[in-house]
Amino acid sequence: MSRLRLKEIFAYLVVSLIAVGGGAFLSLQFLQSASSQEEAPGEVSNSLGPSEATPSTEKTAEERPYFPAPSGAESPGQSVRSIEIFLEPYIYDSNGRRDPFMPYEFSGEKEGVAAPLTALQRFDLNDLRLIGIMWDIREPKAMFVDPENKVHVIGRDEGIGNQNGYVESIREGEVVVVEAVRSDAGVEYQSKIVKLKR
Repeated sequence: MSRLRLKEIFAYLVVSLIAVGGGAFLSLQFLQSASSQEEAPGEVSNSLGPSEATPSTEKTAEERPYFPAPSGAESPGQSVRSIEIFLEPYIYDSNGRRDPFMPYEFSGEKEGVAAPLTALQRFDLNDLRLIGIMWDIREPKAMFVDPENKVHVIGRDEGIGNQNGYVESIREGEVVVVEAVRSDAGVEYQSKIVKLKR
């Protein structure tokens, strides 16, 4: 082996020994601090005889504050009973709540306060007739006639049809409407193109 390779192996050995030694030292420090916790006064059992005890140990035990047990201490069985009396039993009432493990079912109604319907949202999209488009302007507009022969001018992102539809875009000769259709798989969005009849 070359001399450089031996130096490299030696360096790895030194680093690993330092790491293992440091880990062992730290673990012994933690174990020593955990085992050095003293027992409460009155419960101290000294394996050494009274003559063999060191005066410094007795001094630290006397300096340590002593907290006596609360007056009227109860037995463990009595304290458990008093806790049970203190805590009320919780009774779950499932009336009026849906089962969290069942899939959510859509009802035809929307929850909360719904925005008022526009005149064009009262009719089906097939009942509305596109009669004009202003498309070569900054905000294009479309003109629809409802079954009651009233003309309505609407722009982009405005509601149309009774299937929660809205105008997605207005182009030359056509209007793209997106409708939300509910099915067993959930809500599906369908795009419909309404063409201007000439």
